[in-house]
Amino acid sequence: MIHNQPWLDLQNLDSRQRLAYHAGCSFAANHLAVLFATGVKIFQQQNLAKNASEKAVAVLMQSALHNLLMLGVPQGVSGPVARKDWERVKAHARVLADKERELYETLSKQLEQLLYANNMPI
Repeated sequence: MIHNQPWLDLQNLDSRQRLAYHAGCSFAANHLAVLFATGVKIFQQQNLAKNASEKAVAVLMQSALHNLLMLGVPQGVSGPVARKDWERVKAHARVLADKERELYETLSKQLEQLLYANNMPI
């Protein structure tokens, strides 16, 4: 389903700015697929059914997006980084496979910087 998109006036953007705008669109829309697929993969690695895993990850993502849109940053962000629970973040990273661990650590560090603008010990 495609929802109504608010109209943004791009007429005054040069070609570089338009490319950057479209890159922003990709970050916001297309790259969610990586997060979705990675979450499902991790669930399935725990012997959870694919269909149930997909539904559970979808509900988590919808809930997280709803909270973010309703409350903004940082109030709409939950989880161990938002709670500054660095031991839990490290524990999560330890149990993930290399590729997933790298993504988790990268995103956790970026989220920490967004929320607190200081260094996190992973």
